[in-house]
Amino acid sequence: MKAKRAAVSIVLALAVVVFSSCSLFSGNSKDNVKVSASGKLSYLKSGYILIARDVPQKSFITPKVFTFVKLPDEFQKRLRAVLINLKKQTLVLYTNGKKTLVYKIYPNTSLKDKAEIETKTALIYNYPLWYAPDEYFRSRGLVVPPEGSKERYLKGALGGKAIFLENGVIIHSGPFNLEGELSIRMEQKALNKLASLLSKNTPVEIK
Repeated sequence: MKAKRAAVSIVLALAVVVFSSCSLFSGNSKDNVKVSASGKLSYLKSGYILIARDVPQKSFITPKVFTFVKLPDEFQKRLRAVLINLKKQTLVLYTNGKKTLVYKIYPNTSLKDKAEIETKTALIYNYPLWYAPDEYFRSRGLVVPPEGSKERYLKGALGGKAIFLENGVIIHSGPFNLEGELSIRMEQKALNKLASLLSKNTPVEIK
């Protein structure tokens, strides 16, 4: 056992001596060195490894790459804006500041108080329900349902699609203007096209 421990100690001592005496050189050495055919590595007479050439500095420049990338639809929609002219009864869609589409509209007379207002689109619904106000039932000689009643939610009054603005105005494709509501009626086909080009928070100006 003692002999084995002594042998291990001797091996470790020799390893320390060898590694402590080794050194790594860079560039030319005064010691006689035979450079290998590749010019990369050689060996000194003492047996130590020598780097015959300096390691070049790492230098990498990323080339500029130019390509055409299609912008997401959501981003393209944010470049659009809507102008509603109550007097001319037109709705104009602008894309990148240019007039792209003009639609005929049928605004409710109560919208006069909403002229010269800037707002945004809030929601776009397919087949929305309309919460009818008291005026709707009274004008038809019907019993006015209590607030929150299911009878107030009417299907089809807003058509197949509706755009709700932040200021309370509803752009819809229903068969008639809505009593007691700030509404703008459009043809179903025109509204479908308009809604497909808009997104939430699209700027809208009413004048």
